[in-house]
Amino acid sequence: MPNRSSLVIVAVAAALGLLVVIVGVSPQVRAGPPPPVTFLDPASVRGAGKTIALSVRTVDGVPLVEPQRPIGAPPLRALAASPDGRAVVIGNLERGQVGPLTIARADGSQLEVALPGVRGAAFDALGAWLAVVDLTGALWRVDVQTGAATHLADGPFGSEPAILPDGSILAVRLSSVDAPTWAAGVTVDSVSGAETPVLPSPEAHDQLVYQAVPLADGSVALVRHRTGGGVAVVRAAPDGSEASLADLNDASGVAVSPDAGWVAWTAAGQVRIASTGPDPVVRDLGAGTGVRFSPDGSLLLVFSAERSLVMDRAGRHLAETGISACWLGDGRGCQP
Repeated sequence: MPNRSSLVIVAVAAALGLLVVIVGVSPQVRAGPPPPVTFLDPASVRGAGKTIALSVRTVDGVPLVEPQRPIGAPPLRALAASPDGRAVVIGNLERGQVGPLTIARADGSQLEVALPGVRGAAFDALGAWLAVVDLTGALWRVDVQTGAATHLADGPFGSEPAILPDGSILAVRLSSVDAPTWAAGVTVDSVSGAETPVLPSPEAHDQLVYQAVPLADGSVALVRHRTGGGVAVVRAAPDGSEASLADLNDASGVAVSPDAGWVAWTAAGQVRIASTGPDPVVRDLGAGTGVRFSPDGSLLLVFSAERSLVMDRAGRHLAETGISACWLGDGRGCQP
């Protein structure tokens, strides 16, 4: 049974968008043979009632991928879309069930990889492989064509990895999955699994990082606990230096635009956006439980109830889509 301080840590992490799952997994589970892979052709997919249609549309010049189930089927938990929009990663196909990692393709076929549940996934820039974090917090490299999964590191890691242009994986390293007392931004070699801290100091054990977001110039935005409450958003440069982007008193699910010019977040069921810099412009975008910037930073997906709203930074509504949607070319996230 976790002690009282552990429960407080879990509550804080969950409130700030860090998925925390209490599980117990023996080392033997991770050290076993590669997870089996099942290929389903389009006819088999239809027969099993697992059909997923992929459509791409453009909103204000920015392409959006919409994975959809047949009318009446449970909503999807889409995790990421390939850069060309021809494949998506699904974490589960039935409401309330932990399913395998499913790679659904535009031709109607699917691959099912028997990982022990999936917390997060991201495509590389060519759509050839995936970085996947399972429910134990372990990190895998999965071939998109064959489904072959290679275990890279036990971690545990947070739920939203990203693949950087050099092929390394950006992730949040946790002290534990059940009650993390520290968390740090790291890059992980996609072949060896070796970890490198995003910032050489402070020590990992002195940090509580909730999110690590890649930026267009090669730097990384870190969202971390702020002493006294709230979160600090900082820009970590490749040379190890850091600069403040924003300080937020009440925030969860923070998103940072690729150019680091804007931050968006949710607070008390409302979505807000602010420019970074000495005189920030703050706007309310309405009700929502999550938010994500488009790859060019011009638009946002605001997740609300069972729909996603597309809007610009001024809060102008441009489109509405289903519960699951992904920016084309982002590679790392669907539902905000």
